[in-house]
Amino acid sequence: MSLKRAAVAVIIRNDNEALFVRRIKREGDPWSGDIAFPGGMCKTEEDFIHAVIREVYEEVGIDLKVHEFLAELPFVSSSRFPDMKVKPFIFKLRNEVGVKKNDEIDEFFWISLPKLKRKFVFIEKIARKRIAYVYGDVVIWGLTYRILKVFKKEFPQFFLPTENPAQ
Repeated sequence: MSLKRAAVAVIIRNDNEALFVRRIKREGDPWSGDIAFPGGMCKTEEDFIHAVIREVYEEVGIDLKVHEFLAELPFVSSSRFPDMKVKPFIFKLRNEVGVKKNDEIDEFFWISLPKLKRKFVFIEKIARKRIAYVYGDVVIWGLTYRILKVFKKEFPQFFLPTENPAQ
């Protein structure tokens, strides 16, 4: 059994919003249709940071090299694929960017982290209830939920409401 390696980026913009993507539905893709952070598999001999920079640029057109690198989080594993190790990286945008999704991404959205709610919800894909973060009709569960949980523990300030008098 070979170890599979992947890297994802938690990309934060002003007002503590994070970029999420919905993967397209594809036969044989275990994350088909799921909400995720942009990122993907490491190529052979590629380190995690270079993989995340490459994958994010390919998937959503954001060049992470020009934005602020904040931290890397501990490895997270998929419960369905324990031999897969995912390395999350945290970046903060220095300026507004346009998102240009590729053919692997169905849609993208910026979600206010302080507005995420933890709920026990039925996940149709696996036909059982799981704890998830919910924002409107967006349900974040599984691997992405676990990454968010670690992120919140390490960086709770991003989950606090921002003071915006215009609202």
